[in-house]
Amino acid sequence: METYSLPFYIREWIRVLENMHFDNTYKPAWARAILDCLHQNDFFIFQNRVQVTFDSIARRVIRYYWNQICFFDLKQSTPSKRKEAPVIVQHVKKLIDSYFYIINLKKPIWFSDALCFFEENVEKKSVYEKTIKDITNVFPQNVAFRFKNIDSKIVQLYEYQKGERAIYFSDDQVKLLQQYYDILVDIDNLKWVSILERFNDCPRIAQKVIAASKEEIHRNNLGRYKKALCDAYYNISIYDFYTDTIIALDNISVDHVIPWTYLYSDDIWNLVLTSKSFNSQKGDLYPSKNVIEKLKKRNAYLLERLPKKSQFYQELSFANQHNYVDRFYQNFILSHESDLESF
Repeated sequence: METYSLPFYIREWIRVLENMHFDNTYKPAWARAILDCLHQNDFFIFQNRVQVTFDSIARRVIRYYWNQICFFDLKQSTPSKRKEAPVIVQHVKKLIDSYFYIINLKKPIWFSDALCFFEENVEKKSVYEKTIKDITNVFPQNVAFRFKNIDSKIVQLYEYQKGERAIYFSDDQVKLLQQYYDILVDIDNLKWVSILERFNDCPRIAQKVIAASKEEIHRNNLGRYKKALCDAYYNISIYDFYTDTIIALDNISVDHVIPWTYLYSDDIWNLVLTSKSFNSQKGDLYPSKNVIEKLKKRNAYLLERLPKKSQFYQELSFANQHNYVDRFYQNFILSHESDLESF
């Protein structure tokens, strides 16, 4: 990227963003939180300087990690049986677990919606506020100083004094960061994605990071897949893929065998017909090896029944030839070894 025409201060930010280490995602989360605080005018004027508090930064870091973990289970550091997740990520996971425990249901929810839940009463809010405090205690140890450090040299992106709970900017610095916000966020997202790709085998990480940032997931209507699958069994009773029982036409649901939150796409080779009740009951359980073997047999059978000139036939034929079921399932298992509960 050519940066010579940009202000020196912005070039320094870009230099730091592009040279972040690949061991975890603390730095891109920290950078994005700072940029968002300034962009959204979440700061104070203190002694003729712009003050961004650790609390404000922590609230945003929680949101980023919550969405990426709760919806897509994206790992934020190198998975290791000997090493726990980064401390900040541990705190966010505890908050997510607390939420699921209180509501007695494990269903992905955007952080903005969860925040409304935590703010309903003092007891729930105290759980959230404790997480903020725990994370702000990590910033002085591992983030605030280290972020500006490149090759043992400090880049003066902001002022920070040990023991303080905030960082400081000049008015001119804030104006530049607000002016070049979009550019810096794009660079930060790109770096974040490149780091996540080292820890996660799942596809479409960039789209997942963007979706988590915007709190928007556009799931496609599966009607055409349902029609194609039902048509393939024309003049034959339609059986539930999982239970092998006949499904009434008004009780048919389409399900992703390998979870949609992992693939982040709809593919005929991964979609099956099941009853609405079983689909709801199955919830977040992951497919066993037996289910995967059954899916492979179903795909071989389905290919024989799809019209050869149809788009679905071409897609399924390609998927079968390239062994998509096994390939994506194996990567999925590797990504979720520690928390799998199959059906």
